[in-house]
Amino acid sequence: MYTPYSPNPTKKQKHQTVIAGIDTTQLETRLFINNEFVPSIKEKKFETVNPATEEVICEVWEAGVEDVDRAAKAAREAFEIGSPWRSMNATDRRDLLNKLADLITRDRDYLSKLESLDVGKPLGRGGKYGSTVDLHLAIQHLRYFAGYADKLLGAQIPVDGSILCYTRKEPIGVCAAIVPWNFPILMMIWKLCPALAAGCTTIVKSSEKTPLTALHIAKLCKEAGFPAGVVNVLSGYGAGGAGEALARHPGEYFLVCCFVFWSSTSKSTIILHCIISPKTLTRLDSLAVPRLAT
Repeated sequence: MYTPYSPNPTKKQKHQTVIAGIDTTQLETRLFINNEFVPSIKEKKFETVNPATEEVICEVWEAGVEDVDRAAKAAREAFEIGSPWRSMNATDRRDLLNKLADLITRDRDYLSKLESLDVGKPLGRGGKYGSTVDLHLAIQHLRYFAGYADKLLGAQIPVDGSILCYTRKEPIGVCAAIVPWNFPILMMIWKLCPALAAGCTTIVKSSEKTPLTALHIAKLCKEAGFPAGVVNVLSGYGAGGAGEALARHPGEYFLVCCFVFWSSTSKSTIILHCIISPKTLTRLDSLAVPRLAT
């Protein structure tokens, strides 16, 4: 039976400043909220470990309930009518996704090494599978959905009488996404692409086992020119942490217009129970019914 990796608590873990050619002192470890890297409100951190050697790579800021509230507020405000994001043309969203693809292409060697370091998978050179393949697929995904951004068409429907009947497709709102540990870059891009192409805003919660590449991609989102609040990235735990807070979020800036996750059957059941809890459902209105995707 396959068991996901977890560090051996009895093995002494060392902290090196340079691992696999990556200077760990230069890694971004803060939360990405409203286009800024910020520490968590409670100033808690957790270790991320190289599974090949069980050495500590670095400490990462851990998001809590208060940080989820901050990200939800930023994403909700970025989605308001009249905001730079909601006022943006579909062709501009297309260009931003292509720009992000360009930046990931520029940094693909660094990202593939960082992914291998944090996840423990091979680089995959020489035509074999590894993190380089994941980077290629992520870039292809961005290009594909960039082309979709200006092709989300409605329809004119013939009806009897002198009546104009048509449909118009609009973004649903804030999309929360929980990313698994085994394909951090690829799964993050899978969840971001359709949401951003459609004009939604996003909150990504990376796995506590593999948070590093998500934070670098957040940096590239800012460099690409995405407006503040459109992409938010939180590091932290699921149960009792940022993941559960996202699923249960009942606040003023209620965000679960769409909740996307990829997880095991047992963890998926827990997430669904959080989303459809009575406390959550009583705070929903007719315009904020959660859409689920796994």
